[in-house]
Amino acid sequence: MVGCRAGENRDTIRPGPAGDGQFRLAEALGVQSVTGTPETLAAAARAASPAVRASEVHFALMPVMGAEALVCYRLDDGEAARRHRARAGSLCSADVLELLLGLPVGMPVPVTSLTRRETAALKLAPPGAVSVRDGEVVRHAVAPVRVELAVVAGSFWRHGLEKAGRFEPFCARAVALRRHPRDLAEVELQAGFYGVGVIVIDDQSTEVLVPPAPFRRCRWTAAGWRFLEEVYRVVG
Repeated sequence: MVGCRAGENRDTIRPGPAGDGQFRLAEALGVQSVTGTPETLAAAARAASPAVRASEVHFALMPVMGAEALVCYRLDDGEAARRHRARAGSLCSADVLELLLGLPVGMPVPVTSLTRRETAALKLAPPGAVSVRDGEVVRHAVAPVRVELAVVAGSFWRHGLEKAGRFEPFCARAVALRRHPRDLAEVELQAGFYGVGVIVIDDQSTEVLVPPAPFRRCRWTAAGWRFLEEVYRVVG
């Protein structure tokens, strides 16, 4: 069985206040040296994107996609409760996620209709993701979270844009800077072209130079689902 059980390989999570949403701090991260407190970064995210201002949006600082990021997410309470009952954690296998994407939710499919690769992935599926009975497989698992925005910090705006670009296939993204860039026109041009938000957090105020472009998912992929599972591994 391939899966990440709840509580396995997880960074220490310390809850803390964050205004309207629940806030989780995965560990003491380097972004704070650029942006100040985690609460300041969460407030900047709210200023940049209306999508993260709702009370059901939560915040978590975590290492993901090779960067340290503030992830603004909505938890699927129904899926989280189902996984809790099944004692199931996050799904780590790309092959299993590919299998799940090819199955309808809650509807039986003959096992004999699966390809050889799908049959092999079925044997790897952790408890709770699917059930097999009387020669039929039923998919139960769905994506456990929806990420509204990922915010990374950058000492320099070009480096920040590069880090934020890693999240392009998965969610809206923004970079937080400590000071105003000198070449503001170039920043606005580059960030606007790539759809990356730019936020300046200094000692006096927070200013949104470029709002993040809304994220539109063209189609579900195993990589996109796995990103959500990585977030759930920390916050679930």
